[in-house]
Amino acid sequence: MTSETTPFQIPAEMKAYADRTFDQAHKAFGVFVARAEEAVGKADESAKVMGDRGADANRRLLAFTEENVNAALELARALVRADTVEEMMRVQSEFATRRLEAMSSRAKELGAEIGRLAGAAAGGGTGR
Repeated sequence: MTSETTPFQIPAEMKAYADRTFDQAHKAFGVFVARAEEAVGKADESAKVMGDRGADANRRLLAFTEENVNAALELARALVRADTVEEMMRVQSEFATRRLEAMSSRAKELGAEIGRLAGAAAGGGTGR
């Protein structure tokens, strides 16, 4: 195709609107995370059975969730900003690679933490 634009090009006005929408979504998610952190803090105070490691695991899971949602929001923003189908495919591929690497790392961390918690619970300890 010799045209400067492709049939998949997103108009500049739509990109600007999407940017504003992503910013609003990001702010709303920030509020959600703050409330979730408060809830985790309250749950940590009232559930000392698992000890400090259980509280750490809760905070870590919340951080993983926040990381995943932020990555998804950034993917959406990058896709809207892409000018060609090829760029969209590259952005999606890079996103998938990064998320798989992050998920693998997080799964290892969580598996090790669950093993420590289970060992502590079986031994009658607090998991510290």
